[in-house]
Amino acid sequence: AHSLLVENWKVYGGMVSLDNLRQPYLVKTILLNENYNSQTNDQDIALLRLRSPVVFDVQPACLPAFDQEIPPGTKCWISGFGITKAGSGIVSRDLMEVTVDIIGTQVCNSPSGYRGAVTNNMICAGDLNGGKDSCQGDSGGPLVCQGESRWYLVGITSWGAGCGERNKPGVYTKVSGVVPWIYSTMQVRMKGANN
Repeated sequence: AHSLLVENWKVYGGMVSLDNLRQPYLVKTILLNENYNSQTNDQDIALLRLRSPVVFDVQPACLPAFDQEIPPGTKCWISGFGITKAGSGIVSRDLMEVTVDIIGTQVCNSPSGYRGAVTNNMICAGDLNGGKDSCQGDSGGPLVCQGESRWYLVGITSWGAGCGERNKPGVYTKVSGVVPWIYSTMQVRMKGANN
């Protein structure tokens, strides 16, 4: 698969426009989650090890604790360069953002919603009335929520039915659920990171 070749990837930091890109970071290794299920999208996460350290001119979002629970109704933010209308096929040149509400898994899995397709490793966010959602091209992007003193990466854009449809909010990888995988992968598979 072309998507697994490191030379096909470039990472840009702190970008708000596709028309004003800086020097990219090159990827050294792609680390896939061995528990990822392509049928259900469960544990939809990978890590990229870069060839050089990132120089931050914006604050990175923090990883949540493994037991961090975000109550339904919490207002969070999603952002991305994805398409702005379902089916348009044209990505946004500028980074877009919108506030979304965290939606309880029970509500999200209701008969009018996703009927049990949302696992414990996923979190739903959006507006049940529709209209505010991530879309194609936003996958892998952040769902961030504000804590007392910092922003947390609560979710990673993963899947959904259409974009902004009623009762079909966006579904995100629940980062708190995959934090143990992130830490163990960084420890085990990133030893000798300076080589």
